Amino acid sequence: MNQPYQLQYTYGFARMALRDQVVFKSIVGLLSGRTLASWAYVDGPADLVVEGEEGAPRVQLRTAEGEPFWVHWPLRASEVFDCLERAARAIGQRPIEALGATLRLKHWPAASLLQGDHRYVRLATLLCARTMSLDELCERSGVPRTVAESFVRLMAAQEMLQHSQAIPVAAAQQTAAPIGLLARIRRHLGLGGAVEASR
Repeated sequence: MNQPYQLQYTYGFARMALRDQVVFKSIVGLLSGRTLASWAYVDGPADLVVEGEEGAPRVQLRTAEGEPFWVHWPLRASEVFDCLERAARAIGQRPIEALGATLRLKHWPAASLLQGDHRYVRLATLLCARTMSLDELCERSGVPRTVAESFVRLMAAQEMLQHSQAIPVAAAQQTAAPIGLLARIRRHLGLGGAVEASR
């Protein structure tokens, strides 16, 4: 079942009491489906960092670029909603090229990251198979660029992208046509001839 497309961004915490983290996560959960983007908690680098030291009058939500948004204690869903909407717009304007010239996944993503979306499965399949640019990924997958960008940002936040240099144009043009499933199975089993072995 394919659900309407939604941007996927991540958030994490810094210097925030555990009970306050639970409250914030609960509010984000309540707002799920109402916000411009879908927000997922990650324990590590995130698109949005939530910081709220004990005794401080307000909580800071900061994008990776350092753009701050503020909500006051006690946390109110309406204020958190407004900040998440503004943060999603700010993150959405960030160029995806900043993540690297070429993309490839280190390994297959967890099912929870794929969210049951067949487009994310298609993108993961392509990026596990070989290194490619975002433009090539969009062309080969047939997935809209906004969906591909959201997927790449999610994978980058989970530190699942391999870092590599840009593909030389000449090398990209000389690449052999992709081999089929049966040819790959034959090669894996050592049943291919000289032509298969050279691929």
